Amino acid sequence: LFWSSSSLPRSLALAALGGPLASSLSGGVAAELPGRMLRVAVVGGTHGNEYTGVFVVRRLEARSTELAARFPRLAITTLVANAEAHKANRRFIDEDLNRQFSVAKLEAAAAGPSPPPTVEARRALEIDALLGPKRAPTYDVVVDLHTTTANMGTTIIVDEWDAELGVRLAAYVVSRAPEVTKLLFNTIPGRDESPYLASVGRHALEIECGPTPQGVLRHDVVAATEQALYDVFDYLDKNGDVSETLPETVDAYETLGSHEKLSWPVDDAGFPTAVVHRDLQDRDYEPLRPGDAVFETLDGDVIAYDGPDVAYPIFINEGGYYYSSSGRGIGLTRKVALDVPANIDLLAAAKGGSSPSAEEL
Repeated sequence: LFWSSSSLPRSLALAALGGPLASSLSGGVAAELPGRMLRVAVVGGTHGNEYTGVFVVRRLEARSTELAARFPRLAITTLVANAEAHKANRRFIDEDLNRQFSVAKLEAAAAGPSPPPTVEARRALEIDALLGPKRAPTYDVVVDLHTTTANMGTTIIVDEWDAELGVRLAAYVVSRAPEVTKLLFNTIPGRDESPYLASVGRHALEIECGPTPQGVLRHDVVAATEQALYDVFDYLDKNGDVSETLPETVDAYETLGSHEKLSWPVDDAGFPTAVVHRDLQDRDYEPLRPGDAVFETLDGDVIAYDGPDVAYPIFINEGGYYYSSSGRGIGLTRKVALDVPANIDLLAAAKGGSSPSAEEL
């Protein structure tokens, strides 16, 4: 089954497109579906100038009948997260929406002025009401679609708190296209602390594809995103009982702290006073050794990496990370081998196999 912004009742469609949520949805209004199904939300446009996610969401809606037949155990809902930023072709209006979903931030926004002072704080509360609430999720899996200006290929992003499902699911997706797909493992051990939109689901996954410019659609990046997403659907529809034999371990890139970065110097207005060095540009996931060049300043001086150990940089020269709200700089990881967990029965713990109902609004 499939629910989208075009097939939902008007109040929910407004929420899916970025408008105000109906108050009756705050408790997770739902209707029973036939049989045991997984509720999966696919989100695009969390960052408004990342057009690929919005395009893929719209194409999912156009192919809803085909998807329902192909993945009969999934009840798929689509969401454009930050429609206001998307219309403005901006990453965000006031602050990064994908940094608003820790329990502390959600509670602070709910307890503060009404309405909250920023577009993204307001939208975070609406999305938490629609897909969550975070501490009692309505959706079994939330998949958030992103793109990057960095040379990262297809990256499946998993938080440590959801490793039991996330690592195994990511290992499956990686196995389908091992030459171009990487697993990024965020060291965020507690779900309450995760600031990311996908964490409002019982399970969370982000798909990040690049390189692509902001505000642009590229056929190859759309195709890579859809391939990874359909592999996720395939795994979930089979309840993890896939025919492929998964390895005992999977290579991954583990963040050195959830937001540890090499931050380039900026002036008082926040404009960079150094450029990513040519020797580092486009070398995401390649080893960065102490003494290697990282930046070149306005004066032509080279700033070298001074870390104690080899690191593996990610999001090199990501356009979104020129903003302090998103976390300025280049991410750092270490390469590890993660154990692939045993399969878990997602259907047994599914949220009742339900989806929004016009009759209950």
